[in-house]
Amino acid sequence: ILAELAEDHCDEVVFYKVNVDKERELAYYFQASSIPMLIFIPLKGKPQVLRGLRPKEDLEAVIQEILLK
Repeated sequence: ILAELAEDHCDEVVFYKVNVDKERELAYYFQASSIPMLIFIPLKGKPQVLRGLRPKEDLEAVIQEILLK
C-alpha cells in the first residue's frame, strides 16, 4: 500500500521506511510501540501519528487532508 502511495504522490510526498529493530533510538524518540506506525509530518502544522494497519483509502485521505492543504 505504501509503495503504491509513494508512486502516486512521488512529486508531493517523501516516504521513509525505518526498521525499528535497527534504529532503536529513532523508534524510542517517536515512541514506536506498535507496528505499523505512520508519522505524517507536514511542512506546516503538527505531525499526526497513525498506528496499526489502515486501508489505502484511509491513508490517501490523510495525505489529501493533512499534507496537501
